[in-house]
Amino acid sequence: MGSKYATYFSYGLLHGQETTLDEFRATLSKFSRDQVVYLCSAINAILQSWLRGIPDPRSHEAIVRMFFDAHTADQLVSGSQKKEEPYFVFHRQQLLFIAKEAILCCPELGENPLAHAPGLFGQLFLMANDHQYYGFSESDDRDQKLSNALAEVMPVGEYSGHRSFRNAIARSHLMYTRFSTELQSDSDFVDIPKKLGDLIGMEPAEFLGLCFGVLWKYVNIKAESFAANPEIFSLGETFFSQTAIPREKLELFKKELSARPAELKEAFEQHARGSFDFTAFKATPLVETHTHLSCIDPPFLAEKLETGPFWRVHFALGGDDEREKLHRFWGHVFERYMNWLFANSIELTSRYNRFYPSPRYSSDGTEVCDGIIVSGTSAVFMEYKGSTITAQAKYSGDPDRLENEIESKLVRSPKRK
Repeated sequence: MGSKYATYFSYGLLHGQETTLDEFRATLSKFSRDQVVYLCSAINAILQSWLRGIPDPRSHEAIVRMFFDAHTADQLVSGSQKKEEPYFVFHRQQLLFIAKEAILCCPELGENPLAHAPGLFGQLFLMANDHQYYGFSESDDRDQKLSNALAEVMPVGEYSGHRSFRNAIARSHLMYTRFSTELQSDSDFVDIPKKLGDLIGMEPAEFLGLCFGVLWKYVNIKAESFAANPEIFSLGETFFSQTAIPREKLELFKKELSARPAELKEAFEQHARGSFDFTAFKATPLVETHTHLSCIDPPFLAEKLETGPFWRVHFALGGDDEREKLHRFWGHVFERYMNWLFANSIELTSRYNRFYPSPRYSSDGTEVCDGIIVSGTSAVFMEYKGSTITAQAKYSGDPDRLENEIESKLVRSPKRK
């Protein structure tokens, strides 16, 4: 497709009037909680929108024709095939939103969403799209407009952006192993792999290998497979039958990554940080019901191979001092990785540029910056920085809260260079 951006069909767009959140919930609450959650996880995996930033067009068309009557489906498919500003019905943020709402308001025993004629349950997806933005009041203040826009864009970018699993997993592996090991003499050294193993009761390589195996299953299933066998997204006992890892460790893996709907409901209610806060799904991306164990979101599972070990150790540490030490050490690891990346890239591809990692003043030995690239008579001084924004600021839909956190961490912070 030529377009870099896409939007979505909504009930209000097609019918002239948006639904209220109460109307959406009243319609959703007729259906079986477990079946809705499983259906959302299956559609999410089939669309693979994280690979390209938009849903796979062929898979999207197949799902549209599954849930809408022929006339409506033709209209919706036509909109998704536009080269400029295509419109889709299904997308990752919407499906996570519906799964979360189903956990919060659907009964365990309800109507089967697949038992109805095409159209009825399809309307529910359109209704959900009425509620994928905050809709802040218009403002004439420029700074307020920027804050409003940022609050709207941040969750959309997080859930709808392109992801490169391969690069992120490879980078994280290097940081947890090679570059962490090289810094064992660092005063802030934290043995993240060992701490992770102690926490989960198995070797990190075993745990990460199982994560990768489950992820591989979900990124390779197509719409045709689901149409032929709706149970294909379930992680049955036979899925792990060929692995050499003992059953007791498989149970530890399952315990670490899965949660039942009642547990997820409690987590969502305990931390009510906005409609687009899916932190409970991030923590346990495998959802276990009476009939299925399935992955609600493959990118959340991929995060267990990327940032997962760091955050699992972070939240297990006893106090702020220990957590601050972990973050300092991780900053040193990241600097080591970045310097390695720049050194190899420039040495292998350039005859005219020079890279100087961690340069220091000759007078007193203090560090100038994290790295300098010299090209002819020009020089680029680089600092590698990272910060985290709380879930409350990202998902609450409060632009002022988000602006204040950005100001405190990236502008007024005493640690800022």
